[in-house]
Amino acid sequence: MTLIYAHRRLVVARVWQWLTMSGGQSDEFGKVTIFVFVLVQGLDGAFTYIGISSGISIEANPLMFWLMSMLGLGFTVIVAKLVAVGFGIILFCLGVHRVVAFLTAIYFIFALFPWSYLFLIR
Repeated sequence: MTLIYAHRRLVVARVWQWLTMSGGQSDEFGKVTIFVFVLVQGLDGAFTYIGISSGISIEANPLMFWLMSMLGLGFTVIVAKLVAVGFGIILFCLGVHRVVAFLTAIYFIFALFPWSYLFLIR
């Protein structure tokens, strides 16, 4: 059992090392990555606002759902997306463009794709 745990830690460490290493990453890759990240965040915010305000779906994130009930839908979505973009810019400035690219892919797969699907079937 210890060998399996050690192997998992090694795999996670290697993946993290690959994501955060900055060697060989061009400025163009970083610029394109942060542009797409900001675009995906904006689309997610717009889709979330449209989807929830039109009654298509509810917010799956419990923290966001609570904030929306306390502060309102529009304000919560705007602040959440600004915070996300802010952290993305921090990662960009730190030069870990692969992390930003990875987060962009995660948002596309788990946020934009489901919203797009919900909008298409409606």
